[in-house]
Amino acid sequence: MRYALGRSTSPMAVVAYTYDQLTNADRALIPAEDQLTAALDAPTDDTK
Repeated sequence: MRYALGRSTSPMAVVAYTYDQLTNADRALIPAEDQLTAALDAPTDDTK
């Protein structure tokens, strides 16, 4: 997948939704801010 996307020069999709436009059911599927921050701050294993 990485190689296929590396040659792509045009966007695959554009999303214009904001959080307040989502339904309650969709909002329930989104992780909380602290969960997203923890995931982004977690160390990665770059040895693979």
